[in-house]
Formats: sequence, structure tokens, C-alpha cells
Amino acid sequence: MRKPIFIHQVALLALLLGLALQLAFYFLLLAPSQKRHGAASKEQRRMQERLAASPWPRQEEPLRALLSEQEALLNGDGKQPGIRRQSAELLAQASRKYDLRVSEFYGNKADFYRNVSRLDYQEEFNRMLSRLQEQGLELQAGQLNLSEQSSSAYNYQLMLQLWSLETLMELALHCGLQIRNPLLPKAAAEGIEIMPLQAFFLAAKANKPFLLQLPISLTLYGSLQQFFEFSQKCQSEEQFIALQNIAITALPPRKRAEDGTQGAEVLKIELMCSGFYQY
Repeated sequence: MRKPIFIHQVALLALLLGLALQLAFYFLLLAPSQKRHGAASKEQRRMQERLAASPWPRQEEPLRALLSEQEALLNGDGKQPGIRRQSAELLAQASRKYDLRVSEFYGNKADFYRNVSRLDYQEEFNRMLSRLQEQGLELQAGQLNLSEQSSSAYNYQLMLQLWSLETLMELALHCGLQIRNPLLPKAAAEGIEIMPLQAFFLAAKANKPFLLQLPISLTLYGSLQQFFEFSQKCQSEEQFIALQNIAITALPPRKRAEDGTQGAEVLKIELMCSGFYQY
């Protein structure tokens, strides 16, 4: 048997090399590309089905018009402020009372977060009780779910809770509302509880919250007009305090001793009040 000549060996080697290159091209480039194309086509069909079932237009011009409307709603149109500006103004309004105190006592927020000590909190707690007592309002630490001995990894948050409670008590007293049942001669203050604060983050891995909610559960007594005034003052230009879970009960009227006639109607008002602090 004759040996293959050199040219035949070269041709066979070139054929094998070409076959290997074709196989490599198919498995390394063409097959993955076809797989990606198939997945993209499948996703496109799913998107088209979802769009067909949705109320969104599928033509370019209506979509552009709708986008312009939504951008105007978000950013404003020159006549009306947009949602973004309204949101910023509302957050600034909600934090205004806190910011004024931070500026007065600590200069800026960074020093407030860093420099509030446990002793500062204890002094503020006792000062708040004394100030409210001067206005005829006696509170016991045990009923507040917060005391002089309360501790936290963030002392400034305890301070914010104190300021929230003091603001609410002053508003209630200013509007003529009471925290004791006026139909009972020696009723104790009831239904005042500082609830755990809620932190809201803009991102899952954010170092600090974007917003703190400072809820307080209250039971107040007074007339409907007094409660309306209280509600208006909670949501004024000076501050924003959210009122939630409001339950109003009319108490049985008490007879006057001198003439036996019934006194004015007293309402028992149970609600959740929340202040908001923006970082």
C-alpha cells in the first residue's frame, strides 16, 4: 500500500481544521446567539401580550403625549406645583418643628445625631414633665411607655419622641381638650402611650433612614368643635401631624348638681398621632 503524499496530508489536515473551526463557531458563537435570540423573542411576545391586555397605547405619539403628562404631574407645569415639589414641601413642613429645636439647641443635624447624650435626654424628660405640670397637666412616666431610664442606641431618637409628645400635649391644651375624663372627679390621665418609631429607607442598604415616623396613641376628652380645632392645628402651615385610627364616643351626660339639668356633651376621642422627621 502506497503512503499518502504530502499534499494529501496537508489537505486532510486543513479539512479537519476547518471542521473543528466550524464546530467551535457553532457551539461557542452561533448556538448561544440563537439561544439568546429565542429568549428575547419569547420575552418580546410576552411583553406584547401584556401591552395588548393593558390600557397603555402602543403607538409612539400617544405614548410620548402620556409621558409628557406624567412628567408635568411629577415636576409641575408652571401653574401647579408637581408631586415632587409638593412632597418636598410637605416633608419640610412635617420636620419644621423638630428642625427649629435642633438648630436652637445643637446647631445642625450632624451635631444633633452625634452629641445628644443620655444625660441630655434625662434632663429634657424632666423638663418636659415640669413644663406640662405648670400648665396643669400631670403625666406619670409609667403610663407613657417612656421614662427617664429609657435607653436606646440612638439618644437623639428618644429626644424626638419627647418633643413629639410635648407638642401634642400643648396643642391639646390650647384647644381646650383634656386627657382625663372630666365626668369623673379624680380621674387619672389615660391612653397616652409613645409607640415604637418607624424608620423608612430609600434603599435597602442605606446607612440611615430617609424618614422617621413618631407615633403616639392618645385618648382625649372634649367637644367636637375642640377636636376640629385640634385637627386643624395638627395640619397647618407650621407643622404636619398625621391623625389615624380615630374613634369618637359620646359619654353619658352628667347632671348639674345645682339645677339638675344636663351638662354639655363630652366626647371621648381615641386616635393615633404621628409626627415625621426627615434626615
